[in-house]
Amino acid sequence: MTTKQTHKNPSIQREIVRNLAAGMQLTTVKELTRMVKEVGYRFDRDLDTRSTSRIMSGPGAGDSYPNCYLYVVQDDDGLSAYHYQARRDANYEKLKTIRNDFFAVTNNHVVVF
Repeated sequence: MTTKQTHKNPSIQREIVRNLAAGMQLTTVKELTRMVKEVGYRFDRDLDTRSTSRIMSGPGAGDSYPNCYLYVVQDDDGLSAYHYQARRDANYEKLKTIRNDFFAVTNNHVVVF
């Protein structure tokens, strides 16, 4: 998988650098979708939320960047992955690992879930 680790938007570039320094891996939305599907979840793209994230503390405090939050649901029943009645099994733990270890950049937004 090849991903571009530089971006023309300086705020996105700074967030890429921060995430890579924190040990996260830059990937594509297509690859995130595949990984999430493998563990029994999917993104409900009707509920994508585009916003501006602002770093509140630490070295990047005050910096902001455009983000896109992807809404994760269980693939079999469409229930939010974070609903109180959602499954809490080994696949949920794998989903959390994917969420914590990977991010993407597309359409001038840092993509997280």
